[in-house]
Amino acid sequence: MGKFGQHVITVTSCPKSTQTLACSKVLLAGAFTSGGNGFGTNMNGSYNANTQTRLNTETYSIMTGASSFFSFSHWMCAEPNWDGGALFISINGSNWTHWTPPNTSNFYDGTVTYGGTTNPLYNKAVWNGNCGGQGANVNWRTVSADVTYLAGSDVSFAFVFTSDGSVQYDGWY
Repeated sequence: MGKFGQHVITVTSCPKSTQTLACSKVLLAGAFTSGGNGFGTNMNGSYNANTQTRLNTETYSIMTGASSFFSFSHWMCAEPNWDGGALFISINGSNWTHWTPPNTSNFYDGTVTYGGTTNPLYNKAVWNGNCGGQGANVNWRTVSADVTYLAGSDVSFAFVFTSDGSVQYDGWY
């Protein structure tokens, strides 16, 4: 059993050696805002050093003539300036690119400014939670972005998380 905020989490699968968001499906006692299942960097403590992991969504067809939004809730506590997570987007099967939705402000809360070019999030806006360290009391945050400008396109999103080799915090859920 691990402690997550004030909610108890029970891991249902995933050996400790597997560090993928997709592997970390859990049963919860009310921790995730989406109900009984969710994903995270590591359900048994801090995320691992030198991690690069991702969770890809299914492909969504954005309807023409309708307002469309991409929304999710997440919880983040990562080492500021070194570690963090961001959204990438693939439009109509194109290469993945870092995504900051147009006409948004305060979408991300930090930037990875250290770690060099081997980090795919280097010099990019990220979420790090501005949490102040391991075990911090951080609230869930709902993020929503208008994707109406992508009408007529098929889009997929990737939640990408990276960490350096030094300090590890609670992670991304």
